[in-house]
Amino acid sequence: MPKVRIDDTLEMHYELDDFTDPWTRPETFLLVHGIGRHSGVWYAWVPRLARRFRVIRPDLRGFGQSSAVTPGFQWSVEGIARELKTLLDALNVDRVHYVGSMGAATFGLQFAHQYPERVRSLTCCTGPARIAEPDLSAVGGVDRIEKEGMVPWVQGQMDRRLGSQVPAGMKEWFVQHLLSSSRETVTSLEAYFKTIDLRPVLPQIKTPTLAIFAQHHLMSLEAAIGQYKAIPGVRLLVLPSTGYDVSVAMADRCVDAVLDFVDS
Repeated sequence: MPKVRIDDTLEMHYELDDFTDPWTRPETFLLVHGIGRHSGVWYAWVPRLARRFRVIRPDLRGFGQSSAVTPGFQWSVEGIARELKTLLDALNVDRVHYVGSMGAATFGLQFAHQYPERVRSLTCCTGPARIAEPDLSAVGGVDRIEKEGMVPWVQGQMDRRLGSQVPAGMKEWFVQHLLSSSRETVTSLEAYFKTIDLRPVLPQIKTPTLAIFAQHHLMSLEAAIGQYKAIPGVRLLVLPSTGYDVSVAMADRCVDAVLDFVDS
């Protein structure tokens, strides 16, 4: 159970997957999970990536096996980016291919802006630079969790999260995966998330960027694509998914796209 001491309040758990040839010096992927998830959400990505690359999968503060969020903790995208950088420093990793899903795609935009020298490439799966209140309300968010609890929030959105093309077993697994997170952590980070607006920094991101969207997106697909078009040279990909969480629902298609992007 490897952990790195980030600061006085956080020991960050991470998984390191490396099945590369021992005489090579592979590049590193940093796979960062979204709100309510943990490092295990990347299970389908690891076999595909870890034969060619070192793969680091952290648990963000408050999730998985990392330290719980302390009372009164104030979230910030700058702080999340700094914690990830501290992890990389401790592991002596200079530069990474950053892949973020959902909220962690948004955090990745900040990471690439804040530490451009640490990012070889950036892949954002279904993560907006800014999400409007109507889009948050459509998935329930903080209000529904506070009124009804985690179970209705998770189960009630599963078809929209993963779509109709995935097996029932995957949905059952994902329900349990999401329910492993603390209600307090999810609601505090969700409440902060709706205040984030990274649109002003997008034109300043010089990192090669791939943005992956679902046909049935979390927010207006046109609006989401419009945000990312502000990143110079961004590559845009829309997958035919009926669920917005494409990194889970269409993991293999996402990995194909990421490998093609990195190789190019």
